[in-house]
Amino acid sequence: MDVEKLRRHLDYEPDTGVLRWRLPNSNRVKVGSRAGAPHNMGYRQVRFDGTNYLEHRVVWLYCHGEWPRFHIDHINGDRTDNRIENLRDVAPSENQKNMKLNARNTSGYVGVSFNKNTGKWVSRGHKKKYLGQFDCKATAVYIANRDRKLNGYHKNHGRKA
Repeated sequence: MDVEKLRRHLDYEPDTGVLRWRLPNSNRVKVGSRAGAPHNMGYRQVRFDGTNYLEHRVVWLYCHGEWPRFHIDHINGDRTDNRIENLRDVAPSENQKNMKLNARNTSGYVGVSFNKNTGKWVSRGHKKKYLGQFDCKATAVYIANRDRKLNGYHKNHGRKA
């Protein structure tokens, strides 16, 4: 995609992260209307020159003049928040360090589970490394959190929704 053509056809609002049509690309598009539509994975997508693009990647191109090298991470976890301050270009391994809490998690904390056989709380860290079993859930949480911090996980990792 030609970044200059993109900038001629779209305006970007950095305060909201919204792309708006400056020049329509079809009969159905009105000048000033929001570009794009919801994508089935919770993101937004924009159709430009006959191709669908994920909106956050288009915003990155618009603001930086080049396509992202890796994955675009939404720092706050909101896949529709495309403010440039909320986006970062990171390697897949780094992107994994800013994930929300898995829906199947029952303890409420990343890396902490309850072992019914021993009656203890189990703590696991980076790359599922076993960190120990504890009588107290708070201790298991502390140990798991400490390990994530030591291994460079984002402060939002494990957020609920």
